[in-house]
Amino acid sequence: MASPPKTLRVTPEEDRCLRKARQVLDLPLSQLVQAAVTEAAHKLGFFADVPELATKPKRPWPDIPSRREESATKRISISIDPLTTDLLERATAHVEVGESLFILGATFRFLANLRA
Repeated sequence: MASPPKTLRVTPEEDRCLRKARQVLDLPLSQLVQAAVTEAAHKLGFFADVPELATKPKRPWPDIPSRREESATKRISISIDPLTTDLLERATAHVEVGESLFILGATFRFLANLRA
């Protein structure tokens, strides 16, 4: 059973970065996002067999993208498989961040780590 597509609102700068990453890596955005979300959820301690963590984080999640004054005017749609959707929902509830910001933050952190 497929999960419904997620719609993200992104800034023009975020859109440019995502387009460039897809071009350089030659990957569909959905595949890139799924890898990034899975890695971020695993770093937080979430896996398929871990329903929830006992303690809340002591500090805010560090990978929330800074949007400054720029407005998120562009919409993009991505498909995420059910297992990744489950990890996403649990991780965002745990760090108290919206799904869109978590997806973007996880993706940009994933890209930064690839570059390192």
